[in-house]
Amino acid sequence: MRKKQQSTISIVVPVRNEFELLPLLFRQLARLTDDLSQNGFRTEIIVNDNASRDGSSVLLEEWAKESQNHKVKYFPSMKSFQSSLIHGLRAATGDAVVVAQGDMQDPFELIPEMVRHWQEGKKVVVGAPRTESKSFLYKFSAGSLFQALSWSSRAKVPKFKDFFLLDRAVYSEISSYRAEFQFLRTIISSEYGVDAVLVYDRARRSKGASKFQFSDLYELGMDALLTRSQRFVQFISIGGASLGLVTLLAGTVLVLLYILGVVSAPAGWTTLSVLLLLIIGFGGFMFATVMGFLHRILILLLRPDRDYRSNHKASED
Repeated sequence: MRKKQQSTISIVVPVRNEFELLPLLFRQLARLTDDLSQNGFRTEIIVNDNASRDGSSVLLEEWAKESQNHKVKYFPSMKSFQSSLIHGLRAATGDAVVVAQGDMQDPFELIPEMVRHWQEGKKVVVGAPRTESKSFLYKFSAGSLFQALSWSSRAKVPKFKDFFLLDRAVYSEISSYRAEFQFLRTIISSEYGVDAVLVYDRARRSKGASKFQFSDLYELGMDALLTRSQRFVQFISIGGASLGLVTLLAGTVLVLLYILGVVSAPAGWTTLSVLLLLIIGFGGFMFATVMGFLHRILILLLRPDRDYRSNHKASED
C-alpha cells in the first residue's frame, strides 16, 4: 500500500474551443481536488489548450493564476488528439496520471475509485462506458475498429475511452514515444495490459458540441491499424505477395504452353492479358516488400528504444 501523503496525482485534460464549458470544468476540477486532498493526495492539473480560437485561452490563463498546481500547455497550432495527450503525459510529474476529457462526459467522480485501485497496486485502470449517446454509424465504426484492433494486434483491446489512470512507470515510458500517429489505447493494451476496468454510463455534453468528427475517427483508426497492428499490415503484405505469385504463375504457364505448341501465339487481348498478369505479379511482390519495409521503419520511428534508455539510465546512475 502506497503512503497517501507522499503521492501526487496528475490530471491531464485536453480542451479545444470550450469557452462555454470551461467554468463548469473548473468547478468539477476543484471538487475533484478537494476529494483527493481529503484522502491525502496532492493534485497537479494540466490542461492542454489545443489551439483554441474562441477565448478559452483567456479563461485558462486566469484559472492558472489561482494555484501553482494549475498548469496550462498552449499549442499555437492544431495537434492531433492523441498527440495532445502524449504531450500532457510529458508534462506530468505525479506518481500516477489520470487522463480525462474536457467535455466531462466521462465522470470525474470515478477518478477517486481509479486512484483506490492504483493504491492496491494496479498500474493501468481504464474507464469503459456501457452506454453512450452516439449515432449508430459512430458506434458501429468504433465497435468495428476495436474488433479489428483486437484481431490485428494479437491482444484483446478493451473498448475503453481516453479516460484512464497510469502509474508513473507506465506513463513515463509512453511519454517517450513519438507524439505523432499514435493510438494510446492500443499501446496501453498491447504493451502494458489493463489491470482494472471501471464501467459507467457516459453522459451527454452539458454545453457546446463535440469537436471530434467522424473524419477524426477515421484518421484515428488508420493511425491505430497502420502503426500498432502487426496482423493488419501482414495481411495486406501477404495478400500482395499471393496476388503476385498467382499472376506470375498464370503468365508463366501461358508462355510455356505457347513454347510447347499447346496453344497458338497470343494475340490482341490475350497478349495484353499475359503482360498485365506479369506486371501485376511483379507489382504484388514489390508492394509486399515495400509494405514490410515501411512497417519496420514505423516501428523504429514510433516506438522508443527501451534497451537503449535502460542502459543509458543505468550509466547515469
